Parts: sequence; C-alpha cells; structure tokens
Amino acid sequence: MEVMEVHSTPSMIRFLTSAKEEGWKVLGAALGDDSVPLDSLLARDNELKVLDSSIILVLGSEGRGLRTIIKNLCDALVVIQGTNIGGREQIMGGGDGEDQQQQSSNKGNVDSLNVSASGAVLLYMLKFLQGQKLSS
Repeated sequence: MEVMEVHSTPSMIRFLTSAKEEGWKVLGAALGDDSVPLDSLLARDNELKVLDSSIILVLGSEGRGLRTIIKNLCDALVVIQGTNIGGREQIMGGGDGEDQQQQSSNKGNVDSLNVSASGAVLLYMLKFLQGQKLSS
C-alpha cells in the first residue's frame, strides 16, 4: 500500500512560490486552451522535467476551479483525456469552473468530473507515468 502526504496551506501563493524555489514542479488541473492531457507530459518531459521531480498537483474548487494567479504559478496545466467538446477531442477537468457540463451532440459525454474523481485519476496517472519514465 502506498502512502502519500496531503497538505493544506493558508496561503497557496506563498506555498507554491516557495516549493518551486526548492525544485518542486507544480501541475494544475484545469480546463483551457493551454492545458495538455497529462499523458502527453511523458513526450514533453525533456522540456519540462516534470516526471523526474517532486510534484505538487493543485486541484481547483468545484464550480470555480483554479484562480488565475494559481494557474500562472503552475509549470503545466493538465487535464484527463476523454471527451469531445465542440467537435474536437477534449478532456475532463478537475473541479474547474470553466468546464461546466455543456450540451453535446454525442450523448453520454461528460465534460467534467468532480474534484475528488479528477484527483484520483490524475494521481493514478502521475504514478503510472513516473513508472513509464523509469522503465524507458
């Protein structure tokens, strides 16, 4: 059984700034034009060096998502590959207010997972990708 530390902080901005200065990489779960599917980090890792680092995964609140200042502190914004929005394959966000469920011509698509489900999937994928990086 794996154990992972979970933290809370009164000032997310100061905490993330300090962590980045100490070499941590910060990933934010957010839906947006600059967000990338988490599994694409493996291909882009020469540039970001995320998978070789200690990682902080920041999840937004349900309904509002990550604040802009928090998004700007992230080394990358990530999403879960999965659905089709507006005719292009898109993602499921992590409690991001921008990804409220939309009307879609493809019945059964889900544009958003609640923050706990998104967190679980993203944490699993991070562990998997770190294992892939080690074996390559």
